[in-house]
Amino acid sequence: MLGSQIKNIRTAKGITQLEVAQFANITQSTYSKFEKDLIEVRGSFLIKILDALDIPLQEFNFIQNNYKLPKKEIILNNFFNAPYNNQQLLSNISKECATLLNYCDSALIQDIQILCKSLSNILAKDNFEEARKYSKVIWERLSKNNDLYLYDLYLLNAILFIFPLNEMREIHKYLMRGFKRYEDFPNIKRISVNTSLNVAVILIMEHLYEEALIEIESILPLCKEQKVFIPLAIGYIRKGICLNQLSKNGDNLINKGLTILKVLEEFDTYENMKKELVNFNI
Repeated sequence: MLGSQIKNIRTAKGITQLEVAQFANITQSTYSKFEKDLIEVRGSFLIKILDALDIPLQEFNFIQNNYKLPKKEIILNNFFNAPYNNQQLLSNISKECATLLNYCDSALIQDIQILCKSLSNILAKDNFEEARKYSKVIWERLSKNNDLYLYDLYLLNAILFIFPLNEMREIHKYLMRGFKRYEDFPNIKRISVNTSLNVAVILIMEHLYEEALIEIESILPLCKEQKVFIPLAIGYIRKGICLNQLSKNGDNLINKGLTILKVLEEFDTYENMKKELVNFNI
């Protein structure tokens, strides 16, 4: 139970009931009943109690789940960290979504399952129209919101490159406002890096190489700062593509990016980037 789990953490840390109760601004008597699972406390008090114990809510959920990530969180992490040009990985995530939805009703997981199928459709059949049909529903829903929240940003980042240029620009602007609001949130810079890489792909497809180059160059220092080497490698390769299309020498950057992927043993991403090079006649 919740209270007994909190008690285990408190005693392990050598903190008294009175110290936690005073921090959470509740009586020791009330707190004692909570630890005995005789009463429940409001969410705001639970957050204060965890703060008194120096335990983030995400860590507490992990502890509550027997020191394992909940299945939903595993799916979210897998999807939001996935390179969206890896068909096998997307297929696996889609299956995980289907399994979870058998016993858990989640609109977000349903969205991810739909997106996995849409993105796989693009990779298998180059069928953007079918993918846009489903992604448009997500975009139309989110575009009506005054504010974007974290998972909204992840979802829009995932569907960005599916749309044609004009709609992509509109979604990109909307995303930038969300990123600005969350700029101090952990890992948000990594999402913005992925967004820029997705934007660059569309610009390259539209032969807007100068614009794509500016987008890529804006995030390469960020990749190094955040030590995210797979996006860095992809950025080098796409920058090289732009330079070659502008009659400049981008081969060194392309080779550097491919070498990084090899060293990291990211062989699926390596092969997908090789296919991307073939698509642009490089």
